[in-house]
Amino acid sequence: MHPILVADLFPEIGRHLLDLLRALAPADWHRPTSSSGRTVKDVVSHLLDGSLRRLSLQRDGFSAGGPRPGEPLLAFLTRLNAEWETGTRRLSPRVLTDLVAWADPQLAGLFAALDPHGPALFPVAWAGEAESANWMDVARDYTEKWHHTRQLFDATGRPSTISGRRLMHPHRR
Repeated sequence: MHPILVADLFPEIGRHLLDLLRALAPADWHRPTSSSGRTVKDVVSHLLDGSLRRLSLQRDGFSAGGPRPGEPLLAFLTRLNAEWETGTRRLSPRVLTDLVAWADPQLAGLFAALDPHGPALFPVAWAGEAESANWMDVARDYTEKWHHTRQLFDATGRPSTISGRRLMHPHRR
């Protein structure tokens, strides 16, 4: 498989996300994003969780533990997401935005420092891999960041600023 290197796109997509978040009206944070029942605020919280968890685990070597005995991976991830979103419901949109502004540049720095061909922290199982290179793991994170950021644009009725070739089709750069 030909590597798709996207670590350098994280600062750019992060700027688009922050520009959007800073432009939202208070009511926009409560808009639904899809049929999942998640609000804009829930999705922003989810994005923040991904950044903070990755920094804690991969950069800092801190793990709060894995799945419970017998808990399937999908159930574990669903539980982690739900626990985080419940806890961060107490945070204001401004606090969430400030935390995203703090965390995402650090995450971009982490990804930029990785050897793209080195072993990834996590395999990209949905791509059929038991072991993955960093470029594939970073591309998975990028795909999630792009997808959820686009959901936020759609949910708030704003024209997407991330749908150009560079950010939407990074393999064609």
